[in-house]
Amino acid sequence: MALTKTQADGINLADTFAFTGTVSGAGDVTTSTAITKGSASINVLNGLNKAWWHLDSNNGVIDDSYNVSSFTDSTGYSQVTLTNTMANNKWTCVLTSDEFESVMSIFGGFETTTECYYRCRHFNSSNSEPDDVSGILTGDLA
Repeated sequence: MALTKTQADGINLADTFAFTGTVSGAGDVTTSTAITKGSASINVLNGLNKAWWHLDSNNGVIDDSYNVSSFTDSTGYSQVTLTNTMANNKWTCVLTSDEFESVMSIFGGFETTTECYYRCRHFNSSNSEPDDVSGILTGDLA
């Protein structure tokens, strides 16, 4: 296998490369695979998002997602069901919506290994129904 472009001090990743044959030898990415820069290091699989979603709550549609099989919606209260089970209920989720002057929150005590329960509330304490809801979930997969 030959690279079509190189530099004297290494490979310029901004260039385009042409490969022939089979690309191999990279090995598997496992939980012990780490990326290191100076003294900082990150575990590749543990450092990745385990699920994310963008929902159209008003029309009951999952616009796009990863590791999400379905969602259930009622005014201000919603549930996202994960395709793959989390190892435990000690995961973290960040939510956002297009609803003006509102806050998104996880239901405390309702965290499970397969579902994320959340709600959207206006600052005046009433439930709200945002059109667009996005979430990112991190933690350990089972």
